[in-house]
Amino acid sequence: MRRGGVGVYNPSAGQVRRARSMGSRPGAGFKRTVAPADGILAGANEGLMQLRILVVDDDRVTLEVFKTVVGALGYEVVALLDSREAAQRVMTEKFDLIAVDVRMPNLDGFELTERIRNSQSNRGVPILMFTGYDDIETMRRGFAAGVTFYLAKPLSAPKLRGLFAAARGVMVQERRRYVRLPLRINVDCQSGGKRF
Repeated sequence: MRRGGVGVYNPSAGQVRRARSMGSRPGAGFKRTVAPADGILAGANEGLMQLRILVVDDDRVTLEVFKTVVGALGYEVVALLDSREAAQRVMTEKFDLIAVDVRMPNLDGFELTERIRNSQSNRGVPILMFTGYDDIETMRRGFAAGVTFYLAKPLSAPKLRGLFAAARGVMVQERRRYVRLPLRINVDCQSGGKRF
């Protein structure tokens, strides 16, 4: 079992490919960009709409590492220990990325991913699956269930920073698709000299 890799799914080609190794340096293997997402969808530092991340794992330490690192990047992180609660929340709340562990009591990561893909508000959201199982079959099964990104445990700051630098564009694209801005138009109708 190889540790530390990142898997990326290409839906148009139906392929799983390994991204370059993250290495031991922060951001190694990925070009890091920290540019705001433009007007409507800027991150927390710009004071507009903050991207929301849901992370689900039954391991408190993993949740704390994720919340600390990703929160420091300017994202709002909702961390849950119970996959059943997560399944309920994805039906009523909108998230910009959902991160799930594979092995959890009650609903495992595959079942939770399927529920996310069947939810009204989160069906198109990017899903990150992380696990200690870094084999191609687990990756394929995750991508078949609807996973967008795959990250091998143990989670670390460099891995998470690199992944979120790569995933930000996908999250912003999903937010743009989902966000509806209010529009109000006054309409004047005239017919035969009468206004309606």
